[in-house]
Amino acid sequence: MATASIRTDESVAEHSAERLICAVPQDKSILHRILVIASLSQSTVAVPTNAPIADDVQTTLKALRQLGVHIELSDAEIVIHGVGVRGLSTPDQPINCENSGTTARLLMGVLAGQSFDSTLIGDASLSRRPMQRLANILNDHLGAQIACSDEGTMPVRITGRELHDAHITLPVASAQMKSALLLAGLVAGGAVRIEEPAQSRDHTERMLSALGIDITREEGRAGIRKSSSIIAPNSFEYSVPGDLSSAAFFVVAAAILRLDVEIKNVGLNPTRTAFLDVLTDAGVPIFFSDVCEVHGERWGTISINARAAQSYKPIGIGADVFANLQDEIPILAVFAMFAGGTSSISGAAELRRKESDRIAALVENISKFGTPVREREDGLEIDGRTEFVPRQCQIDAFGDHRIAMAMAVAALRAPGEVTIPDASVVSISFPTFFAELTRIAAAAGKTITIT
Repeated sequence: MATASIRTDESVAEHSAERLICAVPQDKSILHRILVIASLSQSTVAVPTNAPIADDVQTTLKALRQLGVHIELSDAEIVIHGVGVRGLSTPDQPINCENSGTTARLLMGVLAGQSFDSTLIGDASLSRRPMQRLANILNDHLGAQIACSDEGTMPVRITGRELHDAHITLPVASAQMKSALLLAGLVAGGAVRIEEPAQSRDHTERMLSALGIDITREEGRAGIRKSSSIIAPNSFEYSVPGDLSSAAFFVVAAAILRLDVEIKNVGLNPTRTAFLDVLTDAGVPIFFSDVCEVHGERWGTISINARAAQSYKPIGIGADVFANLQDEIPILAVFAMFAGGTSSISGAAELRRKESDRIAALVENISKFGTPVREREDGLEIDGRTEFVPRQCQIDAFGDHRIAMAMAVAALRAPGEVTIPDASVVSISFPTFFAELTRIAAAAGKTITIT
């Protein structure tokens, strides 16, 4: 278990006048999906990589190997040798999804329509997260046979069987549920139409379309037509952009430290950029350049020119935008600590069902820094101050990578030492996070030590 210590060090040279270039890992939402969808194709798919693979993505890779997919992993690329929608093999033991909810839910859709039975398990954190809602939809609408524990959690036992067509209205906007249902339809060769109360991430739809699947896609609706098949070339390369949710930590760090930071080759999918709109409305100067499209996904460079920024306004986040920025709530809450006035986050009850109860975790840690914060059933309120100086404290990450990273950013404004036990949890999504944050810390006269 690693501990991160973040503290002031007057001997560190200031570099705030320079533009810092930060690197982020590849988008893990897209990586999960290309691993699964490429495995269901009959093609060989090469995915170039540029950094250590996040633990969550490694989990999906191991699960697919357990299902008989040959996947080669090197420092430069991942090569997936697809076996087709009916080519997966019966696993010889339960598939361990570890901490990855995305792995579990995508596989629920894939495995529901197979000819064999399977079981999904997870670590202590994932085993507390809800699986029954997706199981019910697959069972009730597509004819799947999936059983969860009495608490609606793991283990998830899947009896493979033939699925049928379905028209489904989801109770909440959820990219993971929507993707699982689309993949179930793909495996079954049936027609699946899905409606959401709000638009969620659409990486799966874009990827399926790019790989030749006959899919319909519009805001809040997605569908896959009967007997669709993956008709991608026998061998091709699929490039994955940088992860925008990981970039969010550096965007906010630049904003609260008044630094100029640039992040290149980041995914700018319109269903992922809501947090940038929130920050722009609050007064953070954010600019885009080198915007292009690859495999149906927008890429570009984000520049934060915060040296000359004025005071920031408080933020307001409600249920209407929550689906498209839920991963960024922890770091947006940190931004709110340094924005003048009361910020409000509501309609976010789903945060209580993440790797931790993120609402409770945020309230506890923000309070430790000395910011007035009030917990609500579906969110929180934060009384921020532009010149707020956080207290020295020890953070509890609650085993949650996004809580650990968000609090590390907040610590960059503290004059004393802030420690974060279990800092290694960041490797779930961003293995090189502290290496990159160290460069930002130096510009603020801080050092970061991992012990």
